[in-house]
Parts: sequence; structure tokens; C-alpha cells
Amino acid sequence: MSMLSAPGRKAYIKEQKEKHGRHVLGVFPAQYPKEILWAMNILPVEIWDPPIEVSHANARLQPSICSVVRVGLELVLQGHCDMLDGFLFPHTCDSIQNAASIVNDYLGLKKPCYFFYHPKEPYKHSSRVFYRKMLERLVASLEEQVEPLDPTLLRQRLEQAQRIHSLVRELYELRAKGKIKAGNEEFYRVIRMGEYLHPEDFFPLLEEFLNASRGKSGPGPTIILSGVLPNPPAPLSLLDDLGVRIGDDDLLSCGRRVLVPQQNSADPFDQIIESYFSMAPCITRGSSIEKRLDHMIEKIERSGAPVELLRPFGFYTVYPENHGALCGAQKLGPELCAFAEERGYHQDLCSYARVDLGVFFSGKTPVGKLPRPDLLFASNNICQTVVYWYKVLAHELKIPLILFDTPFNFTKIVEADIAHMVSQLEEIIPVLEKVSGEKFREEKFRRVVKLAKEASLTWGKVLNTMKARPAPMSIFDAFMHLAPIVSLRGLPVSLEYYQSLLHELEERVSKGIGAIRNERKRLMWDNIAIWYKVRDLAELFAEHGMNFVTATYTYAWAETAPYLDEEKPLESIARAYSLVILNNNLEHRLRLMERLAREFKVDGLVIHSAKSCKPYSVGQYDLKRLLMERMGLHERT
Repeated sequence: MSMLSAPGRKAYIKEQKEKHGRHVLGVFPAQYPKEILWAMNILPVEIWDPPIEVSHANARLQPSICSVVRVGLELVLQGHCDMLDGFLFPHTCDSIQNAASIVNDYLGLKKPCYFFYHPKEPYKHSSRVFYRKMLERLVASLEEQVEPLDPTLLRQRLEQAQRIHSLVRELYELRAKGKIKAGNEEFYRVIRMGEYLHPEDFFPLLEEFLNASRGKSGPGPTIILSGVLPNPPAPLSLLDDLGVRIGDDDLLSCGRRVLVPQQNSADPFDQIIESYFSMAPCITRGSSIEKRLDHMIEKIERSGAPVELLRPFGFYTVYPENHGALCGAQKLGPELCAFAEERGYHQDLCSYARVDLGVFFSGKTPVGKLPRPDLLFASNNICQTVVYWYKVLAHELKIPLILFDTPFNFTKIVEADIAHMVSQLEEIIPVLEKVSGEKFREEKFRRVVKLAKEASLTWGKVLNTMKARPAPMSIFDAFMHLAPIVSLRGLPVSLEYYQSLLHELEERVSKGIGAIRNERKRLMWDNIAIWYKVRDLAELFAEHGMNFVTATYTYAWAETAPYLDEEKPLESIARAYSLVILNNNLEHRLRLMERLAREFKVDGLVIHSAKSCKPYSVGQYDLKRLLMERMGLHERT
């Protein structure tokens, strides 16, 4: 196969299926063990940016969702993926994790979907153990559909992959030195053929391209690209016309996936594992800003944690999200966001993050002053953005950042996931001892877990008082009462607060006192609160006799409380934090919403689509449609 004769994707897929009997998986980007698929006679075909107009996907995704997800889903909906035998979804971002749930649960494709979660930085011994478990789980899932994995063939595919990466590295090195005469558009057109070509075809094509492209580059200026894709082709052609040469890139689809050489190992899984952990720094794997900056400079020169664990060490916790909500309620959001936007943080980023970064850059806050933290503690169980946001703070403040990496629940959380999380918690304890100067005391930790569970269960009872008609409070009230369960969980004051609130609400129920006059309709709220509009919305709906009596947002801090167990504190924390609503597939959220709607006898649902909150917003169109179908609800605009 030559560069000129290389077929398009559809023709190539058809040939691979008919001539070689290969199964074909459509793979959403970006990091996955390609060699395992090759060894199992599977051709991975990556779905990045098909040249297709988005129409069908508009019924399922908001316009603010990234183009990779929108055009990928469009390709599926228009039937262009009918020839594929299934899909593979690596855990890359919040949008793709929910898109996986849409494809798997709601499209009725009757094609198998496979899921692959890779650990996030900072890496420890437990990260490698977990990554091996994920490889083994993927192989076991694939073997249910295709031929068993042959270790000998896997070694052969690893050798082919090494040869391919050696050629790609040579191309990149020669280009950086100005010794590749191929233009920008041609270079990336060839490199990206690796997204769908089998190694037996891609390697000779690369060899041909390398031999044909040796030569002196043009005399124009040199730039470096960073981002996701070298697409569309038009800007690359424009750079060619202007005489501007791309000397290197830090693109997710290209440069970040060029592997460094690895020693052959008796266990091929070891080689795959080492390749993953030696990849270039990438925000999709949780790399620190320092590593990303060092990596870029090198190119120029040649991105809700378990608070219970902090309590035994005497840490006082401050939540930027809570503070961001306060700033929003005080209508300071636009001013504070502007400070972050002036530093280059885009308006489409999470407003919690932009508000908090705005506070950091400006020093302005409605509470006078925030304490300087000694430590940052984050979990990716609600989103990936919080991890990148905290990495910015850690970089600016020069303080440690601890990440609690919770595997996304594509279908179910298994024991390997729990073991990975428990190992992380065990590795976190010595760090907390060093920073705090306090020794870990397990008995104190058990008391904290017990208090946290009691407070969370009591918070659930507070919310359940709204099953009464009329409801004694509204969800807008509950938004305000959230603060203790978020920031004071595990402390006695949190439990005492909710016990007092519960007593008051039960008294209101017994006397028939409602939150609003003449409660005619009962509603459910989905997504985060619109903090600067809480009063306006509360008054607007109350004027029409409508009361919000339940919400997925407020229920999130009660749903997993039963998992907490002071007899198994680390394991129970792993379960409780990994099974929250935003770390779960959409089908879980749909069942939860159905249950809440029935238990609270709601008449309607209000869905807040927040363009900057991808894990909460991606999939809402399908959730709305299915709830309307299953519960007989009617749409109002």
C-alpha cells in the first residue's frame, strides 16, 4: 500500500472484514491499548472528526458540547457506523464518558460497547496494579465476542507497534530539525492514517513517506501546535501557502501519543503498562501543569474528595465550590470570572472554576479573605475539570495536590476498582501525616466516618420531608442547606445542624405548613443550582403555585450514605465516593430520577442545561425524552 493508493476508511474497513475476517471497533479517543486489539484480530478505527454535518445529534446534545463528541455521535446516528462490530470508549473526558452511556444504553444499536478506564496522575504503585487489572478486564470482555488473546501474537503486535513509533519519532525529529520537505497538510494526513490502518499496512506507508520526504524544509518561520487535532485541513494548507512550517506539536491525536522505546518483556502486559506510564504529559491523564510546561518548553527549545480522611489529621476544609456558589448568589460571578478570562481561561469553562480563579488572581471575595491552603485535595468523581482547576492552584501556590482517582462507572464498579481506590487512600495517609505533622489514628477516623454517615442519612431525611403535601420547604431552600453536608461532613456540628433542621421540618409537616401558598404542582430540578437566580426562580414558580420538591443535585449527598461503614472505613469511602451520580452512567441517573419522581409525586421536571458542566448536561436530552415516555410527562417550552 502506498500513500497514493491508500483507500478511504469505508473501503478499507470493508476490505479488512472481507479479506482478513477482522472485527472492527469504532474507538472514541484517545488512549487505549491498540496492540491488544490487533492481536485479537480486531481493527480499531478511531472516531475523531468525520467530515459530516451535524443534524441528528442536535436532538441529543447541546450546541456547547465539543465537536469530537457531536460529530462522532452524528456519525453513529446517520448509520455510517453500521459496518462496525462494536465500540470502545476509553475514559478521556466528561463528555465522552456520558456519550458512551448514550450509545450503550439509548440508541438500540445491538452492538457491544467496551469501556476502558486508565489511571490518572500522580502515579503510584497502585496505579500500575490497577492498569493491569483494566487490561485484563478489557481482554476478558473482548474474548466473549472474539477469539482468545494469543500471547505470542501480542508480542508480535508490540514489536510492530515499536517499529511504527520509531518511524513516527524519526519523522518528528527530522521535522524539528528542518529536514522534512513535506508540507503541513501532507504530514498530518499521513500521520493520521494510523487512526484506522492495520500495522501491516501503516508501517510500509510510513517508510515510503519518510524516504520520499527527506530534504530541506522551507525557509519560513516555525511554529508549534498544541490542542486536540490538526484539523480542519484548510488552516494547514493556509500555513503551507504562507510558508509557515509546523516544527512540532503537542496534539492529543498526534504528538502526545508518540511512545518512547520500551525494552521487550517476558510479560507483554508489562511492556504495555510501561508504554502508557512513559507517554508525554497529557491533561486527559491528569498530568501536572509543571510537567506540561516542561514538555512544551522542551519542544520549543529543540490541567469532591473524601473529606473524612482529612479530619483525623486536624485539617480544616474550605471548598472553592461552596465559595463560588456564595459569590454567585452575591452576583459577583461576572466580575470575578472576568479576572480569570483576562488570564486566558475560556468562558465555556466551569463557572465555579472561573470564579475561584478570579478570586485567586484578584484577591476579591464577599467573605473578606480566604485562608491560604496548606494542601489541595481533589477527586474526579464529579468531573475532570476540578482536577485541572486544582492543578492550576497547586502550580500557582506551590503546594501539594492530592488526587483521589475514582474509576468511572460505565456499567458497574467491580472489586478491582475498589482495590485501586483503597490503595490510593492508603498511599495518601503518609502524605497527610507529613503535611499535618499528625499521626494517623484509625479509631478517630472510624468516628469521623460514623459521623459522616449519620449526617448524610439525616440530610436524606431532611430531603424526604418534601414528600409531604404541602412540602415544608423547597429545593431552593435545600440548595442553601447543602453547605454543612458538603464542607462540614464528619464533624459533630454537621449532624447537629441537620437534626435541628429535621425537627423543624417535621413540625411544619405535622401542622400542614408548606413552603409556598397553595401548592398546586410539584416539580423536580435536574443539574446544579443557578446561584445568582435562586430567589428569582423561587418567587417565579411560587407565584404560580409550583414547588420544587426534589432534585438530583441535592440528593447526591444522601444517595451513597448507606455505603459508609466505620468497620470498613477505607473500602466504604471508596464505594460511597465512586458511586455518586456524576460518576455513574446515564441509566443509573435515569432510574434515580424515575424513583424520585414517583416517591415525591412530581408533576413535572425542569432541566437546567449548564453549558460549562459537561458531566451533568451531556445526555440530558435523552433523559428528558425517556422520562416523558416512561412517566407520561409532557414537554413545555
